[in-house]
Amino acid sequence: MQEIEFEGIKVQVQRRLFQRSVNLLVKPTGEVKITAGKTASVRYLVKFLESQKSWLHKNLKTILEQKNKYPKKKFIDGEKYLFMGRLLPIKFIEHKNKKIKVQITSDEILLFKNKSLSYSTEDIRKSLNQFYKNAGKEVLAKVIAEKSKVMQLFPKKVSYRAQKTRWGSCSSEGSLSMNWKLIFSPPESIEYVVIHELAHLRYQDHSQQFWSLVENYSPDYKAHGQWLNDHLYEIESYQFS
Repeated sequence: MQEIEFEGIKVQVQRRLFQRSVNLLVKPTGEVKITAGKTASVRYLVKFLESQKSWLHKNLKTILEQKNKYPKKKFIDGEKYLFMGRLLPIKFIEHKNKKIKVQITSDEILLFKNKSLSYSTEDIRKSLNQFYKNAGKEVLAKVIAEKSKVMQLFPKKVSYRAQKTRWGSCSSEGSLSMNWKLIFSPPESIEYVVIHELAHLRYQDHSQQFWSLVENYSPDYKAHGQWLNDHLYEIESYQFS
């Protein structure tokens, strides 16, 4: 992919054969991308960026503010983490086993570790990461099974990943790819994303028919989707992958 620089900002350029217009996108990660036709010159793209300069800087500023609002986690006792929409503190508990164990209660995240052993911050991060990953897969599998029966839409295959900007996707072959980081979000948001992707098994676009189907099974889907947008940077501050 081609890359150009505009006022110190690196801009990725994706060219598409039959595209006539130029589209500018600022990803939640802060990456800037332009899609344009094969014949669009660099000079033309720079001129386009110039016309969108205020919008571009405004969006990048918003992203920077959000990132600063949620600094990277330190993985220390008392630090709070989201779990299914609830913000819970970590509590370190001493135990005899060498391996770190993580357990969720109604109001805490218990992290059991051996007092005679020294654990690095990375050891704790990895243990929490694995716990959340396993929990995310388990919860998503249950929700997919439940909503598939209700909607009578069954995926051929389901895989789990940790995307930065996508909560789920549905291939034209009928396979779902789900982001296990949804485990941070409330049950209603998890259900909405599952319903959204299952609906794509019937409609591969975002037509009115598609959204009507989604709304039928998730009437407040806009609010549930907004929660995910509002907490994206908080979730990324956990450094889980």
